Amino acid sequence: MNLYLSAKLAKALDIRPSKNYALSPNKYENWYCDLFYGDRYPYIMLTNHASLFTVVGAKSGVRCDSELITMMNRCVRDVMESFQLEMVYQTAVAPLFARTSFYSRKDKSVIGSMNDLIYMIKTSPKLDEMSVHDMSIESSKVPMSAICYKYAVEAFSEMGRIQ
Repeated sequence: MNLYLSAKLAKALDIRPSKNYALSPNKYENWYCDLFYGDRYPYIMLTNHASLFTVVGAKSGVRCDSELITMMNRCVRDVMESFQLEMVYQTAVAPLFARTSFYSRKDKSVIGSMNDLIYMIKTSPKLDEMSVHDMSIESSKVPMSAICYKYAVEAFSEMGRIQ
């Protein structure tokens, strides 16, 4: 799995991402990560490069790269199961967590879409009532211009049919 980290997240976890931009042809393998604060609590957002499918996890307890990988693996599995995508998770996504590389973020389209989702979460009147799972579900049900105004969960589930 290729994780493209924001400078803020890399610094918080003391990870030195590679500057080489290595986008894999496997659309399930490229994910962008960012750290944000909502109502004083730190969260980590993970977004698939090709579909903008987004998962949010709590940063509390995550202090290094291995803890980040473990937490994101668990969150991705839980959210994908909620969307009845457990077979996609088991066959296409879970095996990728076994070998993870960290890179600096480059794609401004994905970064911009993530910023929009972060803003949506931070300004939600229900933020204090939302779990990270709820944040993930809501983020993947937003039509995004970068994917022709499809919902991210639809774009993610279509990736398997296209390949």
